[in-house]
Order: sequence, then structure tokens, then C-alpha cells
Amino acid sequence: PFDAKAIIFVSEKHGMQVWYKHEGDCNACSRYTQCIELLWDFADEMKLKLENTDDPTKLAEELFGKLRALV
Repeated sequence: PFDAKAIIFVSEKHGMQVWYKHEGDCNACSRYTQCIELLWDFADEMKLKLENTDDPTKLAEELFGKLRALV
């Protein structure tokens, strides 16, 4: 019933997270700041360097792409 790709990960600082691939409007989202902070924190926890961007969608795609390459 749910035809969506998801990534499940555990962050030391933020606990278990489930992220669904979707096309959202990050600039209009009330969770924008929370989202981008979580992505940067998780990248730091995993010791991954990311391009500097304020676009959570691009940041998530880069982060999760790098994580997929590790497994």
C-alpha cells in the first residue's frame, strides 16, 4: 500500500529517524530548521563531508547517497 522509498537510521543526538523520499517545498515547511540541523548533525556523526547548502532536499540526497555507497 505504501509505494515510497524510505531510509531508516539512528542518530546519537536525534534517535531513530525514518525519512521518506518525496518532493516537498522545503522553504514553506515549518520543520525546515529542524530538518537541516538533523542532516548536518547526522553527517557529522558519520564523519561525512557535504557540500555547503541551505537546501535540505539536496543535503539529504547527498548524505543518503554517500551512506548507500558505504553499504
